[in-house]
Amino acid sequence: MHLLPIFPTATYLGYEAHYCYGDKVALIDQAASQIRAEKVDVLVPTTISVEDVRKRMEELRRIKQDEQYLVE
Repeated sequence: MHLLPIFPTATYLGYEAHYCYGDKVALIDQAASQIRAEKVDVLVPTTISVEDVRKRMEELRRIKQDEQYLVE
């Protein structure tokens, strides 16, 4: 019985929150569409070149050497 007022209170608070903030889903969807339209280059990953692989291999080699130095 003491939990009975929870539903009306939650409903009222939800209504007031929607009244305060409006329909944010539409605004978020619009902003996401704009980002997808304008910044395609940032969102789409680029291909990996051979030079990138070689740089990463060298970086991993240095990390492995540092780890071996710390273990000794």
